[in-house]
Amino acid sequence: MRLCSTFSLFGCLRLKKLLRPAAAVLAACLLATVSVSTLFHAAAASASVSAMAGGRLTAESADSDQKLAALMYHHLLKKAENTRYQGNGIVTYTEDFESQLKWLSDNGFASVTPAQVEAFLYNGQALPARAVLITFDDGYLSNAVYAAPLLRQYGFTATVFLVTGKLSSSSPAFDPAGIQMMSAAELESCADVFTYASHTDDLHQAVGQGRSALTEGSAETLRADLQKSLAVINSLKNGSCTVFSYPYGFVNDRVREELKEAGIRVAFRAAGGVITADTDPYDLPRYDISYQVTLTKFAEYMKNVM
Repeated sequence: MRLCSTFSLFGCLRLKKLLRPAAAVLAACLLATVSVSTLFHAAAASASVSAMAGGRLTAESADSDQKLAALMYHHLLKKAENTRYQGNGIVTYTEDFESQLKWLSDNGFASVTPAQVEAFLYNGQALPARAVLITFDDGYLSNAVYAAPLLRQYGFTATVFLVTGKLSSSSPAFDPAGIQMMSAAELESCADVFTYASHTDDLHQAVGQGRSALTEGSAETLRADLQKSLAVINSLKNGSCTVFSYPYGFVNDRVREELKEAGIRVAFRAAGGVITADTDPYDLPRYDISYQVTLTKFAEYMKNVM
């Protein structure tokens, strides 16, 4: 409306010959201002739309060269005490774990939290140079007995994905000839180095090739399990309710949708590879570190982010 009023005024000014040159100049300036402003706002809107995809910043908005390595561990045992689980891929020897932490420390790596990974993927927030996310699946007592002290010694943190329905109701004694899970006491005492997240409550069973109780359960079963698991995680000191680990790494579209509905924003598989700014947040890879991974092989994995 103001432009129309201005142009009406110019019509009146044309009747006055002495003001014609000034009116012409003023009109040109006004039109140029409107044109530049329109182009500016259109460009800003276009940039804003281009920067967002699916609620997260694209790789072009973040540091496209930055990479992150995620490591997946399970159960730790000393070599001398492993009399029962020889050849079992869930075991990593404590001596090897310490050598790996020392290698990370000597080579300038910094551990990150799930919250930092989430901010990196969704907001383009930079990670520390040579970032590593150390994770443990299931919630074995050995994580508290062996992993936590070594993490403190070398200045690292880790994430433990808990099968919440299998947590011990009381603090168990550690026995390397058997399997014990952490209890509330261990979870509390290790919260300075561990972030806790969900690995389901009671859907951690393989039911076929590439299938698990999680992938095969009904929508109602998935929702109830996630709700129960996340309620436990939410009650823990240093619990994170936006992070998830797929049992056995098995996932399908229905599971992804249920995770999103439950508020999960990042989820990890078991396949190896590095994480970049454009990696799918619901398909994050981790290097599986078992007793079979030599320090040379470990270094090869980590050099992918150096």
